[in-house]
Amino acid sequence: MSNDVKTIQNATEIKREIQAALAARHELGPEYDEHFAQVLTDTILQQTRQEVAKMPRSHAMLSSGQRTAVAIVSLIFLLGLPVSFHDASLIPVLIICALATLGINFAASR
Repeated sequence: MSNDVKTIQNATEIKREIQAALAARHELGPEYDEHFAQVLTDTILQQTRQEVAKMPRSHAMLSSGQRTAVAIVSLIFLLGLPVSFHDASLIPVLIICALATLGINFAASR
């Protein structure tokens, strides 16, 4: 069975569940609103999780050369930061930039 057919079947099932919940809401009255919202949310979240789980995983890892390039550019950036900040009041900005650069390098190394 193709993914499109499964998606259509899932959408049809969800639509039936929502219609049943709406019918029950009309019979039970407004006090059912909170439960209806929760059921609807749970149904949509469950369907979304199932669809995401089916998606192919992308392993867009950087090559060795790309990681080296990121490290070199980051090193140049970090060495250039103190030259850019002559005012001592900008030290927190310098620290944030350095930490962000280190975070980028950490992410690129994985």
